[in-house]
Amino acid sequence: MIRRHAPSWSGLAFLSGLFALQCGLEGLGDGVRPSSPEGGAEAGAEVGDGHASPPDAGVPPADSSASPADAAHQTSDGSRPDDAFIVGLSEPDQLTMAAGFLYFTTGRDYEGAVRRCPIQGCQGEPEIIASGQTEPRGLTVTQTVIVGWVNRGAGQVMLASRGPGAASWESHALATEQSIPAGMAISAMDDAVWTNYGSQPDTAAVARRTGRQAPIIALSREKSYAGPILLSGEGKDVVWGHGNGLAETTLDADGHAPCNFVHSTAPVTNLASGMNEPLQLFWSTLDGFVLMANRPRAADALQHCKEIPPSEITSVVKGQGSIASFAVDPLYVYFSATEGGKGSLRRMRILGGEVEVLLDDLDDPRGVVVDGPDVYVAVRGDGTIRRIHLYI
Repeated sequence: MIRRHAPSWSGLAFLSGLFALQCGLEGLGDGVRPSSPEGGAEAGAEVGDGHASPPDAGVPPADSSASPADAAHQTSDGSRPDDAFIVGLSEPDQLTMAAGFLYFTTGRDYEGAVRRCPIQGCQGEPEIIASGQTEPRGLTVTQTVIVGWVNRGAGQVMLASRGPGAASWESHALATEQSIPAGMAISAMDDAVWTNYGSQPDTAAVARRTGRQAPIIALSREKSYAGPILLSGEGKDVVWGHGNGLAETTLDADGHAPCNFVHSTAPVTNLASGMNEPLQLFWSTLDGFVLMANRPRAADALQHCKEIPPSEITSVVKGQGSIASFAVDPLYVYFSATEGGKGSLRRMRILGGEVEVLLDDLDDPRGVVVDGPDVYVAVRGDGTIRRIHLYI
């Protein structure tokens, strides 16, 4: 069932809900789903197919505590009017947030660009980090503001930075002649890791490089669809989507052979890690699902290749058409979806409930990012980046 965004609840109720959520997550920490008195899975679960249903966490009560100032900017459904944060862009797509800036990609062919804008709003045109890019994808930004992306159409892995006091950004290709690069991440050790969707025999499907003079190290040669993302505090554990599942390795000096530890039922399209403990992995699939599993400890996953069975994989979002992107916070999964040519920004509670439509009638919604109470979505069809402020 899908419903429009409902009014939010008061701060006290929110804290209570967050506590309840944490308790629920701790209950899932051992990866074992509760059983009914008859010994089967809890009501609504579809155990064994990798698409188990989460329990219904219910809907929180309405909020009556908004200040007069907030009320003046609220619609009747409890949110501020959705505003076009940036307009007049050429096919905005990827979004990411870092150090008070929204970073995004625009354009295709040889007219692509990587740009950014302060979250307080752009004063004039958004800042250009790099122009003349070819299908820029896999946008990532480090804490030291090194910007990375892949040029899917040109087979390039790109980095950009700007020194203190410099007037412009400097960008360079870290790697070239890659086979349809799909995604990128940069570790705390400045290792660049990227995935290739193509299957040329002389190109690694998952590769790493620490600089232009360093060799490219193949982490895997199995065709990769999504990712990579880096996990753990030191950013040494790498996870990516391959075919119908997930694989993992580490960036330790001695290295590890890749371990396929999740087998899904459809190709993986996007990946994210959760914000709750135990560490959760989320991934979307080509058939409109967002799935979640508690990640095993790296040592177990890598040394013993501990597979997460389908019974320990939960469907947070089910059958929502084509999901272009998603993002998570401690309570919700936010995602852009298109069904029957009609796009929208939606969200779903991690512990279950109804899908909420936050923004509707969007023309090809793409990247999604969450920054506290603000949710951003790139709308490629009308050249805007939209922002909605939620009173959670």
